[in-house]
Amino acid sequence: MERKTQKQFKTDIFGFPIIIHNVVMIKRMGEWCPEINWNILSSMAITALMTKPSRLTGGEMKFIRTYMNYTYREFGKIIGVAASTIKKWEKKDLEFTDMRLPMEKMIRMHILQNCFKFENKRALQEFRKYFQQIIDNQFNEDFTPLHFDYSELKAA
Repeated sequence: MERKTQKQFKTDIFGFPIIIHNVVMIKRMGEWCPEINWNILSSMAITALMTKPSRLTGGEMKFIRTYMNYTYREFGKIIGVAASTIKKWEKKDLEFTDMRLPMEKMIRMHILQNCFKFENKRALQEFRKYFQQIIDNQFNEDFTPLHFDYSELKAA
């Protein structure tokens, strides 16, 4: 099987842009495909969305909701808004949702509380670090895609 390393690979498989650097590509049936474990990438993406410096987009909101396996109604009930509000946010696609900052921080806290494993003391320290980043984040208005290096996907 032929292999090559591609300097950058851009995907929007989760509904928002992700750029993976130095990705290994393999040739299958005449086409070059990234050799990526998409489950690992989705776990890394949910963690990155928790602390990314810009506001959440509609596509990112949809990914968060579906990653956590919530219906519109379930997610709305958890964060205290109507299902129609969730749908409205998600329809923004690659635009910012325009939700209020305290709501956005609450959603990020919900990700942290429900997707983080407290397996040891180091994990608790990581939790505290992420928690503080979310609290302190003022969120810039410039959208930037998530970036990962291929080596991070292999190490996870």
